[in-house]
Amino acid sequence: MDPERFWLNVVGARRREGTVLDSSRPRAQSVEEARKEEDEDERTLMALRAKLSDLVARRQVLDGNLALINARIRYLRIAIRRWEALCQATADALASEGIQSVASSSKSKVKGRSRKAGAGPVPATSLPDAQCGLDVRLVYDRAAWEAWVEGEEGRAVLGREEGREVEEGFEMPDEVCMRPRKKCERHTGWQKVRQADFEVEKAVLVRFLLAFAGSGSRDLC
Repeated sequence: MDPERFWLNVVGARRREGTVLDSSRPRAQSVEEARKEEDEDERTLMALRAKLSDLVARRQVLDGNLALINARIRYLRIAIRRWEALCQATADALASEGIQSVASSSKSKVKGRSRKAGAGPVPATSLPDAQCGLDVRLVYDRAAWEAWVEGEEGRAVLGREEGREVEEGFEMPDEVCMRPRKKCERHTGWQKVRQADFEVEKAVLVRFLLAFAGSGSRDLC
């Protein structure tokens, strides 16, 4: 190497005091550090997937319970209409045989109040011969009710249009209590009792669903 040329190239050189780096560029990682970050991301993703799966399962249970209580409410309406039709059929049968009913008597008591002649007909459901009419399927536990709803009979009954089960004629199922209404103390007022129970249960489920929807979205944040 020519010493004179070399000197001309290095004569202005100075010792480097520092290095300027671009902070916007990511720092180079070692293979081990990169693997640790990937493992941590995978664990986080698995935890989120597990939480989401749990939330979906819980929501499905709540939705299923709500569907079952809605089916109970609809079947209660069916049972009440069928009971009313049964009582009317009983009253009509007695009238056709010339048997005097409370509706045609000169004086009677309806719901604890004195009823005078000419006050109008007494509802068939209030006659002494009116049947209790409780359908025991209205008091099934959850498992039995779900099995009936999903069975052939339940799908057929609940799948009909409103009122058709009476319009098409009916045959009282064996599950219906046929004791005289006034002599059946066990099922007194079943129509209102069942309706109140079902409405309360539905309201509780709806509140759970609303609370669940809010907490579920926060859990995933």
